[in-house]
Amino acid sequence: MKPFTCIQASCAAASSLVLAVAASAQPGQAVGWGLDGGHGETIPPPGNYIAIAGTDSHSYAIRADGTLVGFGWNGLGALNVPTGTFQAVSAGYPGHGLAIRTDGTLAGWGYNNVGQASPPPGRFIAVSAGSYFGLGIREDGVLVRWGGVIPPPQGTFKVVCAGHRIAAAIRTDGTIAVWGELSFANVPPPPGEFIDVRVVEMHALALRADGTVVAWGSNSYGQCDVPPGRYVAIAAGNGTSAAIRDDGQLVTWGNPFGGWTQPPTGRFAVLAAGWNYGLAIRACPANCDLSTTPPATNINDFVCFLNRFSAAGALSPPEQQSDYANCDGSTTPPILNVNDFVCFMVRYAAGCP
Repeated sequence: MKPFTCIQASCAAASSLVLAVAASAQPGQAVGWGLDGGHGETIPPPGNYIAIAGTDSHSYAIRADGTLVGFGWNGLGALNVPTGTFQAVSAGYPGHGLAIRTDGTLAGWGYNNVGQASPPPGRFIAVSAGSYFGLGIREDGVLVRWGGVIPPPQGTFKVVCAGHRIAAAIRTDGTIAVWGELSFANVPPPPGEFIDVRVVEMHALALRADGTVVAWGSNSYGQCDVPPGRYVAIAAGNGTSAAIRDDGQLVTWGNPFGGWTQPPTGRFAVLAAGWNYGLAIRACPANCDLSTTPPATNINDFVCFLNRFSAAGALSPPEQQSDYANCDGSTTPPILNVNDFVCFMVRYAAGCP
């Protein structure tokens, strides 16, 4: 069994091909959990990030300024990340990485014995690094493969996930395609409209447009027993599954090996999985103005929330006020005051930079 990685960005809000690779709009602190092989692949460097990815023993993240950072094992040059600014990143086995630059072109680095780190020219909207191969979606929705031996299906797509000898993608109509050398590739995926998919050797997760998650394949560790609820992001690993609920909470299930089922607490916006570990970026719902320099949360954010969610005005009836803005739930005028700002910072700024 070999590790895998998919494009690690929350695709739950994707309503077009471009948005399908969008990272978090709000930078946040990155955290890791689960089994660390001793190389530090579960320990992101300090800072604020918008995207993150993991595989067997190396990981990547995109800083708030768009630059790349690698952490973990560097035995095959996996951490020799390129310079420049990026919008998406993916980590491949055994030691290569792929990323989309802010101009839409691809970059590859690390182990390149069969061309897996040599992506084609052109502009792309999605990329995924698998075991010894890579997959990308061009601006016209066409899937392209390099390295490896798994040809992609015909058609147009908006999300792609490369695994070990198997891959999955979501067509522009929302249906799922799975292909590869493994027998699991012959198992029909569930019908319906989907906005994200993750595939491992023997199980897969898919996120429907309505926020529900579907799993299929091997259930040897309960990795297909999806907890009920609505979700905004998914990830899968070695008999493991994870998702971010619509309230930002992390949920994990499946193989408990290495502490997988003990994720960090708090609110999160971006989720990724390595083979036996997880990575996530904390959400900062209080950073309304999307500032990127500390302190990210301040009085400007409260004013932003008042303007964005309380257009009815501070003296309007409580039922017309935003739950965010009228944080303390007061019912007598003035509805919005300094108490709401204090409440706002305590309730929504946890984990913000």
